Amino acid sequence: MNNYYKNKKNYSPPRRTNSSFGEKIGSAFDVVMATLFSTTFLGFCGFVVLFSMYVTPKDISYFRVYAKNEAQNLVENTSTLASNVSTLATEVVSDITFKYEEYKEKEKQQLAQAELAKAEPVSLTQNLPAQEVEVQLNSSTSKITYFSQTDPRWGNSFYGNNNTMAIYGCGPTTVAMLASSLTDTIVYPPDVAKWAFDNGQFANNEGSYHSIIATGSANYGLTAQSLITPSKETLIDQLNKGNLIVVLMDKGHFTSGGHFIILRGVTENGEVLIADAKSLEHSQKAWSFDTILSEAKYASSYGGPFWSISKN
Repeated sequence: MNNYYKNKKNYSPPRRTNSSFGEKIGSAFDVVMATLFSTTFLGFCGFVVLFSMYVTPKDISYFRVYAKNEAQNLVENTSTLASNVSTLATEVVSDITFKYEEYKEKEKQQLAQAELAKAEPVSLTQNLPAQEVEVQLNSSTSKITYFSQTDPRWGNSFYGNNNTMAIYGCGPTTVAMLASSLTDTIVYPPDVAKWAFDNGQFANNEGSYHSIIATGSANYGLTAQSLITPSKETLIDQLNKGNLIVVLMDKGHFTSGGHFIILRGVTENGEVLIADAKSLEHSQKAWSFDTILSEAKYASSYGGPFWSISKN
């Protein structure tokens, strides 16, 4: 029997068909993945070898402490930043609130001024009818002839250009009380307002310059002594001498901006009596010296915010 496969001439190997494109891509992907795996594995092995050769437990401990310290610093800095932001936000809100209140107060004053302007103003130079008895405020050491800047006799009259006495006239009214109380002559607020305007003491839409107290007192034969930052004992001593004390007040019980009041006496309980040109009600109450000292406007000028007024 003849062996067909031994006859090389008659043997023909099976023909191999061409691989499909997908099989080629799959083979290439397998090669790439095998290469990447082997490369990564070799790299990791190399890293482990180098790490074991050069990085000691001491280094690891150092990096752990360093990382912990950095984390603590980050927490502290974040806390400080949050606190600063909170403080800044509080200050901004407070400033905005104060500005808004100031704006609303000016708006209210302008509306009141517009209403008063509708009425026919009283001339500052006309003779004012005197009341049979002006309001008197008495204490154990002094007697005050009290005037209100809103008095119907002059509240609608103009101080300066178009500023009404009822809103801007606390300065002239305060000087009028000083002159009428410490001299033998009754001086009315409109007369002082005219003098203040003619002598540069009027501040448009603000009232009066702080200098009106010293210069106004001198104009009516009185002496003004600057106290600036007195103690409670100093104020009591001046009042016990029969002097009157003018105080420029800041935002608080008496004003939202700036306002002159007069300290006129001390009660048996150690409280202070005042004369407030804007409020007879305030003028009939006793006040704590601490309230006066804490709400005084220390950013004032011309020797304020405290002036002791006496006879020459």
